[in-house]
Amino acid sequence: MGWLSGMGFVDLVFVSCALVGCVYFIVRLFLQFVGLGGHDGSSDLSSGMPHDIPADADAHDASSDSGFKALSLQGLTAFLMMFGLVGLAMMKSFKSELLALFAGTIAGAVAVWVMGRIFGGMRNLQSSGTANLGTATGKEATVYIRIPAKGTGKVMAPVSGQLMEVEAVSVDGTEISSGTRVKVVKVEGSLLHVSRN
Repeated sequence: MGWLSGMGFVDLVFVSCALVGCVYFIVRLFLQFVGLGGHDGSSDLSSGMPHDIPADADAHDASSDSGFKALSLQGLTAFLMMFGLVGLAMMKSFKSELLALFAGTIAGAVAVWVMGRIFGGMRNLQSSGTANLGTATGKEATVYIRIPAKGTGKVMAPVSGQLMEVEAVSVDGTEISSGTRVKVVKVEGSLLHVSRN
């Protein structure tokens, strides 16, 4: 501990930040490996914020996902770790407190941004498992099972980027035979309203 006594206040701040960030990172990594890491670590410092994502959320809403936020424990840890390490290195190299503080802050901000991108990419790989039928509106579909004049049939329609078999009715109340190309006019619940092309 003798080397700590020779350090100035700014050096001690950098060392403390680096130690806190590194220790948390190592502990978290160890817990992940042994299966005790808990959830994805999205615990927001502003408690009380809902973290549930509706099943029918569109894919473009992934960027607002709470899987990673700058004010999460991961974000704070990443900032502290890089702030401390880079700041300490700059202090040892250039002996300039202002330069060290600036470089440490930039490095911490970049670390938070990189972690946010990584968590965002991981979120985009996940799927809720629930198809959003609304994405079929305006798209073309093919009648799979005949749609009677007053009843439902089935169509093969593009839903959330995949072809699905969905119940459908004719908007004008006319029969549509199998194999006919139709257009999805609107969606009501789990039922598509289609018209001939």
